[in-house]
Amino acid sequence: MAVSFSQLAVLRGLKTRFATAADLMLELWLKDDRKPI
Repeated sequence: MAVSFSQLAVLRGLKTRFATAADLMLELWLKDDRKPI
C-alpha cells in the first residue's frame, strides 16, 4: 500500500468531519423557515 495507516486515519477523520459539517448545515437549512424555496 502506498498510503500509510496514519495518513489513511487522517483522511478518514477529515472525511467524517466534512460529512458531519455538511449534515449539520443541511439540517439547519431544512429547519430554517425563512429559506426562499
